[in-house]
Amino acid sequence: MDLFDGSVYPYEQVVPRSEAYRKLRREIADLSRELQKELNGEECDKVEHYRDLLSDSFHLEGVAYFGEGLRLGIGIMTELYSVSSKRVTDEADDPGEE
Repeated sequence: MDLFDGSVYPYEQVVPRSEAYRKLRREIADLSRELQKELNGEECDKVEHYRDLLSDSFHLEGVAYFGEGLRLGIGIMTELYSVSSKRVTDEADDPGEE
């Protein structure tokens, strides 16, 4: 089971499929190549470090978004289940009423 063996890792498994995302990724790659040509080694290293820091922060945000979405989804499911269960219990207590 993926959930229990640690294989559920949406940040690396989910990739947007929109054309806007692909276009943005191409622009990032093009700009990265330009910067590598124009900057000296130390400047390139700083830019790369900056990109790594951004990536790490986006990863942590993604983990937080996933956790919050999961909590919200579970909360909604729990509430729906409790309302549904109460309804079934109420109907079982009063079988003559329709």
